[in-house]
Amino acid sequence: MGARDDIRFGLTAGEGLGRYIGLNALNAAAVDPATGELEAISSYGGHVSWRHPFGDTARLNVGYSALFSDNPNFLSSLNPASTESVQSGYAALLWDIAPKVTLGVEGLHGMKELENGNDGAFTRFTFSTKYGF
Repeated sequence: MGARDDIRFGLTAGEGLGRYIGLNALNAAAVDPATGELEAISSYGGHVSWRHPFGDTARLNVGYSALFSDNPNFLSSLNPASTESVQSGYAALLWDIAPKVTLGVEGLHGMKELENGNDGAFTRFTFSTKYGF
Protein backbone atom coordinates (compact mmCIF):
# COMPACT_ATOMS: atom_id res chain seq x y z
CA MET A 1 0.00 0.00 0.00
CA GLY A 2 1.13 3.51 -0.69
CA ALA A 3 1.74 6.38 1.70
CA ARG A 4 -1.57 8.04 0.73
CA ASP A 5 -3.75 4.92 0.93
CA ASP A 6 -6.55 5.01 3.47
CA ILE A 7 -8.29 2.16 5.32
CA ARG A 8 -11.45 2.74 7.36
CA PHE A 9 -13.53 0.30 9.36
CA GLY A 10 -16.22 0.13 11.97
CA LEU A 11 -17.72 -2.64 14.09
CA THR A 12 -20.99 -2.58 15.97
CA ALA A 13 -22.67 -5.17 18.19
CA GLY A 14 -25.42 -5.09 20.76
CA GLU A 15 -29.12 -5.44 21.49
CA GLY A 16 -31.85 -3.32 19.95
CA LEU A 17 -29.54 -1.76 17.33
CA GLY A 18 -31.10 -3.23 14.18
CA ARG A 19 -33.12 -0.21 13.15
CA TYR A 20 -30.15 2.12 13.63
CA ILE A 21 -27.70 0.17 11.45
CA GLY A 22 -27.97 -0.54 7.75
CA LEU A 23 -30.85 1.85 7.06
CA ASN A 24 -33.32 -0.06 9.24
CA ALA A 25 -32.42 -3.41 7.68
CA LEU A 26 -33.25 -5.37 10.85
CA ASN A 27 -35.84 -5.15 13.59
CA ALA A 28 -34.62 -3.73 16.90
CA ALA A 29 -37.07 -5.74 19.03
CA ALA A 30 -40.04 -8.11 18.88
CA VAL A 31 -42.97 -8.87 21.18
CA ASP A 32 -42.73 -12.35 22.71
CA PRO A 33 -46.21 -13.87 22.28
CA ALA A 34 -45.79 -16.10 25.36
CA THR A 35 -45.06 -13.24 27.76
CA GLY A 36 -46.28 -10.16 25.89
CA GLU A 37 -42.96 -8.48 26.64
CA LEU A 38 -40.70 -6.68 24.24
CA GLU A 39 -37.44 -8.54 23.58
CA ALA A 40 -34.46 -6.67 22.12
CA ILE A 41 -32.85 -8.43 19.16
CA SER A 42 -29.07 -8.88 19.17
CA SER A 43 -27.18 -7.91 16.04
CA TYR A 44 -23.63 -7.35 14.92
CA GLY A 45 -22.03 -5.93 11.84
CA GLY A 46 -19.34 -3.81 10.38
CA HIS A 47 -17.71 -2.29 7.36
CA VAL A 48 -14.25 -1.93 5.92
CA SER A 49 -13.12 0.24 3.02
CA TRP A 50 -9.88 1.03 1.25
CA ARG A 51 -9.04 4.12 -0.79
CA HIS A 52 -6.10 4.02 -3.19
CA PRO A 53 -5.12 7.23 -5.05
CA PHE A 54 -3.66 7.18 -8.55
CA GLY A 55 -1.57 10.33 -8.88
CA ASP A 56 -3.24 13.56 -7.87
CA THR A 57 -6.50 13.21 -9.83
CA ALA A 58 -7.88 9.66 -9.54
CA ARG A 59 -8.70 7.21 -6.78
CA LEU A 60 -10.19 3.77 -6.29
CA ASN A 61 -12.48 3.01 -3.35
CA VAL A 62 -13.33 -0.61 -2.43
CA GLY A 63 -15.51 -1.67 0.49
CA TYR A 64 -17.53 -4.41 2.15
CA SER A 65 -20.23 -4.24 4.82
CA ALA A 66 -22.37 -6.83 6.60
CA LEU A 67 -25.05 -6.95 9.27
CA PHE A 68 -26.31 -10.10 11.02
CA SER A 69 -29.16 -10.60 13.49
CA ASP A 70 -29.70 -13.16 16.20
CA ASN A 71 -33.51 -13.23 15.98
CA PRO A 72 -35.30 -14.94 18.89
CA ASN A 73 -36.75 -18.38 18.11
CA PHE A 74 -40.37 -17.22 18.37
CA LEU A 75 -39.82 -14.59 15.66
CA SER A 76 -39.33 -17.14 12.86
CA SER A 77 -42.84 -18.52 13.44
CA LEU A 78 -44.42 -15.07 13.82
CA ASN A 79 -42.61 -13.39 10.94
CA PRO A 80 -40.65 -15.81 8.74
CA ALA A 81 -39.75 -12.88 6.48
CA SER A 82 -37.62 -11.25 9.20
CA THR A 83 -34.17 -10.30 8.00
CA GLU A 84 -31.34 -12.57 9.09
CA SER A 85 -28.49 -10.82 7.27
CA VAL A 86 -27.55 -8.20 4.69
CA GLN A 87 -24.18 -7.83 2.97
CA SER A 88 -22.77 -5.63 0.23
CA GLY A 89 -19.54 -4.92 -1.57
CA TYR A 90 -18.61 -2.07 -3.89
CA ALA A 91 -15.83 -0.62 -6.01
CA ALA A 92 -15.76 2.98 -7.21
CA LEU A 93 -13.35 4.82 -9.49
CA LEU A 94 -13.33 8.63 -9.16
CA TRP A 95 -11.43 11.02 -11.39
CA ASP A 96 -11.00 14.77 -10.90
CA ILE A 97 -11.14 15.98 -14.51
CA ALA A 98 -10.92 19.69 -13.66
CA PRO A 99 -10.81 21.83 -10.52
CA LYS A 100 -14.03 21.10 -8.57
CA VAL A 101 -15.29 18.55 -11.18
CA THR A 102 -15.24 14.79 -10.45
CA LEU A 103 -16.46 11.94 -12.65
CA GLY A 104 -17.25 8.59 -11.05
CA VAL A 105 -18.32 5.06 -11.83
CA GLU A 106 -19.33 2.55 -9.15
CA GLY A 107 -20.42 -1.07 -9.07
CA LEU A 108 -22.23 -2.47 -6.03
CA HIS A 109 -23.47 -5.98 -5.23
CA GLY A 110 -25.80 -6.63 -2.29
CA MET A 111 -27.39 -9.71 -0.73
CA LYS A 112 -30.17 -10.26 1.80
CA GLU A 113 -31.20 -13.46 3.60
CA LEU A 114 -34.46 -13.89 5.46
CA GLU A 115 -35.14 -15.97 8.56
CA ASN A 116 -37.11 -18.49 6.45
CA GLY A 117 -34.08 -19.17 4.23
CA ASN A 118 -35.19 -17.12 1.24
CA ASP A 119 -32.55 -14.83 -0.15
CA GLY A 120 -31.97 -12.36 -2.94
CA ALA A 121 -29.26 -10.27 -4.50
CA PHE A 122 -28.89 -7.21 -6.69
CA THR A 123 -26.17 -5.51 -8.65
CA ARG A 124 -26.14 -1.87 -9.71
CA PHE A 125 -23.83 0.46 -11.55
CA THR A 126 -23.79 4.19 -11.00
CA PHE A 127 -22.20 6.91 -13.12
CA SER A 128 -21.86 10.35 -11.58
CA THR A 129 -20.57 13.86 -12.11
CA LYS A 130 -19.96 16.21 -9.19
CA TYR A 131 -19.27 19.90 -9.26
CA GLY A 132 -18.09 21.30 -5.90
CA PHE A 133 -18.83 24.95 -5.33
